[in-house]
Amino acid sequence: MKPLTTPAALVLVFALPAHAQKLTLEIKDGRVTLDAVNVPARQILDEWARIGGTKVVGADKMVGAPLSLKLTDTPEKQALDIILRNVAGFMAAPRQASAAPGASSYDRILIMA
Repeated sequence: MKPLTTPAALVLVFALPAHAQKLTLEIKDGRVTLDAVNVPARQILDEWARIGGTKVVGADKMVGAPLSLKLTDTPEKQALDIILRNVAGFMAAPRQASAAPGASSYDRILIMA
């Protein structure tokens, strides 16, 4: 049997599986830009918490199929409505003090899974 050539080996090493995930999130001036491919809503909210400085409560109880979404310059409330459309409900508490650049306009998000 002939060994694999270098280009063929690179294709095998760097080919992404069909279930590969991609997630980018930006929050700016109360608007969200999100590109998510095959990502659980819980993971999107984890990133929202990390980037936006928002405390998310109840995301650990969320279940459901991964989401594929592309939102561009969407108001935060509308983005949350889309991301959380499969949960029983949620509440988002606005931030009292002015937010730092890149921070979410929400201080807390409570999810009722």
